[in-house]
Amino acid sequence: MVKNKLKILALSFLEITLLLIIFTPINGYGMVVGGKTPVEDVEKDKAMQALGRFAVEEHNKNKKNDGDTSNPLKFSQV
Repeated sequence: MVKNKLKILALSFLEITLLLIIFTPINGYGMVVGGKTPVEDVEKDKAMQALGRFAVEEHNKNKKNDGDTSNPLKFSQV
Protein backbone atom coordinates (compact mmCIF):
# COMPACT_ATOMS: atom_id res chain seq x y z
CA MET A 1 0.00 0.00 0.00
CA VAL A 2 2.77 2.42 0.93
CA LYS A 3 4.77 1.43 -2.18
CA ASN A 4 1.80 2.24 -4.42
CA LYS A 5 1.39 5.66 -2.81
CA LEU A 6 5.10 6.36 -3.28
CA LYS A 7 4.90 5.32 -6.95
CA ILE A 8 1.90 7.58 -7.53
CA LEU A 9 3.63 10.45 -5.71
CA ALA A 10 6.83 9.98 -7.73
CA LEU A 11 4.92 9.87 -11.03
CA SER A 12 2.92 12.95 -10.09
CA PHE A 13 6.12 14.79 -9.23
CA LEU A 14 7.65 13.83 -12.59
CA GLU A 15 4.53 14.90 -14.48
CA ILE A 16 4.42 18.27 -12.75
CA THR A 17 8.13 18.80 -13.35
CA LEU A 18 7.80 17.97 -17.03
CA LEU A 19 4.82 20.29 -17.43
CA LEU A 20 6.70 23.13 -15.75
CA ILE A 21 9.71 22.59 -18.00
CA ILE A 22 7.59 22.46 -21.14
CA PHE A 23 5.47 25.52 -20.38
CA THR A 24 8.17 27.76 -18.93
CA PRO A 25 8.86 30.53 -21.44
CA ILE A 26 12.30 29.94 -22.88
CA ASN A 27 12.88 33.30 -24.50
CA GLY A 28 11.33 35.43 -21.81
CA TYR A 29 14.58 36.08 -19.99
CA GLY A 30 17.82 37.80 -20.87
CA MET A 31 18.72 39.97 -23.81
CA VAL A 32 17.39 39.50 -27.30
CA VAL A 33 20.02 38.36 -29.78
CA GLY A 34 19.87 40.24 -33.05
CA GLY A 35 17.85 43.14 -31.73
CA LYS A 36 17.32 46.31 -33.74
CA THR A 37 19.86 49.10 -33.60
CA PRO A 38 19.66 52.37 -35.49
CA VAL A 39 22.17 52.86 -38.32
CA GLU A 40 23.16 56.39 -39.23
CA ASP A 41 23.79 57.41 -42.85
CA VAL A 42 22.44 54.17 -44.30
CA GLU A 43 22.80 55.56 -47.82
CA LYS A 44 26.56 56.07 -47.30
CA ASP A 45 27.18 52.87 -45.31
CA LYS A 46 28.83 50.45 -47.74
CA ALA A 47 28.14 47.43 -45.54
CA MET A 48 24.40 48.18 -45.45
CA GLN A 49 24.29 48.67 -49.20
CA ALA A 50 26.17 45.40 -49.74
CA LEU A 51 23.76 43.61 -47.40
CA GLY A 52 20.77 44.97 -49.30
CA ARG A 53 22.30 44.01 -52.65
CA PHE A 54 23.04 40.50 -51.31
CA ALA A 55 19.44 40.10 -50.10
CA VAL A 56 18.05 41.05 -53.51
CA GLU A 57 20.48 38.74 -55.34
CA GLU A 58 19.59 35.82 -53.05
CA HIS A 59 15.89 36.47 -53.52
CA ASN A 60 16.32 36.43 -57.29
CA LYS A 61 18.41 33.22 -57.12
CA ASN A 62 15.77 31.46 -55.03
CA LYS A 63 13.04 32.67 -57.34
CA LYS A 64 14.98 31.41 -60.39
CA ASN A 65 15.64 28.02 -58.71
CA ASP A 66 11.91 27.68 -58.13
CA GLY A 67 11.37 28.12 -61.87
CA ASP A 68 9.93 31.63 -61.66
CA THR A 69 11.74 33.91 -64.12
CA SER A 70 9.21 36.74 -64.14
CA ASN A 71 10.31 40.23 -63.12
CA PRO A 72 13.40 39.79 -60.93
CA LEU A 73 13.94 42.47 -58.29
CA LYS A 74 16.44 45.25 -59.03
CA PHE A 75 18.50 46.73 -56.23
CA SER A 76 18.65 50.51 -56.04
CA GLN A 77 19.61 51.40 -52.45
CA VAL A 78 18.78 50.72 -48.83
